[in-house]
Amino acid sequence: MAPINWKQLMAVDLETLEEEEADQLCEMLEKADSPAEDTDGAKMLRLYEVTRAVMKIKAEQGDAALDELDKMAEEQGKDSAKKEQDLMDQIRDLEDEVTRLRRMGESGGGSRDVRMLQTEIQELTRQVDLMQGEIRDKERELEKEQKEVERVNIKILNY
Repeated sequence: MAPINWKQLMAVDLETLEEEEADQLCEMLEKADSPAEDTDGAKMLRLYEVTRAVMKIKAEQGDAALDELDKMAEEQGKDSAKKEQDLMDQIRDLEDEVTRLRRMGESGGGSRDVRMLQTEIQELTRQVDLMQGEIRDKERELEKEQKEVERVNIKILNY
């Protein structure tokens, strides 16, 4: 722990306080000792005002990070849903093609083509399953990130 740098604290302009300076003040306040019992009221009031301004900036930073995380989650969810839908459409098209070829096979068409298409459908189904697993993993990862942002936000607010 270190003593409070009263000179730095008293020199802070609360009207023009920016994130970089707020980060430095936050670090200084975090490492500072509690003020002495005989500290005058003006210094204590200034300590309170600066701490409140720093907390406000930190809360805004946390909110901005949470908003960005929400946007990223929304975009990722849209991308995953579109990929899944595209694969499902592709499987449906292939199944229709298999049905059509089976009818041809019954009327003398090639069964080799049917087997090839069945293999392709199985492969695409496997790919869909893998993609769905990836989507679940990404959603879990996103939830963890959101919880971490919330935890940091709460920590900042508790400063």
